[in-house]
Amino acid sequence: MRPLIIALGRSDNHALLARHARSLGVEYLGLEGYEVSELLREGSALKDWLTHHTGERFRDRALFLAVIDSSIPVATLRSFSSALEGAGLTQISVRTTPEMLESIAAFTVADHSHQERESLYLLSIARSPHNQIAIWPMITLGKDGTMREIVGVNSKERGDDPRLTRVIEEAISEASKSSLVGVINYVIDPDEGSVIRREFGASTFTFWSESASYTTVTEEIVRAILDLPLGDTRMIDYEEYFIQEELEIDATLVVDPIRPFLHLFARNPRLKVRYLSDLDGEASAVVRISISLFASSADEALAEMAHAREFMMGR
Repeated sequence: MRPLIIALGRSDNHALLARHARSLGVEYLGLEGYEVSELLREGSALKDWLTHHTGERFRDRALFLAVIDSSIPVATLRSFSSALEGAGLTQISVRTTPEMLESIAAFTVADHSHQERESLYLLSIARSPHNQIAIWPMITLGKDGTMREIVGVNSKERGDDPRLTRVIEEAISEASKSSLVGVINYVIDPDEGSVIRREFGASTFTFWSESASYTTVTEEIVRAILDLPLGDTRMIDYEEYFIQEELEIDATLVVDPIRPFLHLFARNPRLKVRYLSDLDGEASAVVRISISLFASSADEALAEMAHAREFMMGR
């Protein structure tokens, strides 16, 4: 049966994550904080909600629980996790722990003087359950909406500011040692080179990646929740070759929709595979998919496309 992500966070962030999850063949149910409170108010409400959205066999599915942004209090996550266990979901994979949320909340400071600055630096870092780390280039975000890559592990323009280098190294170390599954964003004072605050998951600060990065922050959160190989977080090089192809595959190959991605995404972090057919719709003998990728040459692009096509077709 299809995996199911139960995500807690803001509705605008759910819209982005749900699109990525469903393109990977994964069902996605998003709840805001107030909706969680309503489900917990009555004893049977949560079980009824699960049955309504997923059917009677929801306990037999691969289930993942995650918080996707900073809007969910630790107490809400604890209560919801306990309620899921009470509903019989003892095998659910909890990707966001209360301890991790507490550590981020404890770091938040009350000083908002940075709001008067003309720009801020942003560093975003992702981690999967298998401790794979992906880090986006550090960027500067201006009040006027401009964005520029400045320095980072994946940056084309290497910087030599020791303060920023220290922040990057500390962020990587923290992510490696923590229980993080998802993304942490570090907001940095450009003058002092110090971290002003941290934000968890999808944020207004991360929207830049939706058009400028090979793998967006929201897509990377979905991959981390599913424990899939993380994607390439560098900024898109528009001089590279881009190729996309749509094809039909035998529906019997989609018993586990995310299994092929364990190989394909690990082989090529700039490759995307999306299910175009509605996997919840009427039974069909074929499933339509889309494969796309960036490559440094036409020959590389064609070779990678051929491999992905053959692999998805079970050959």
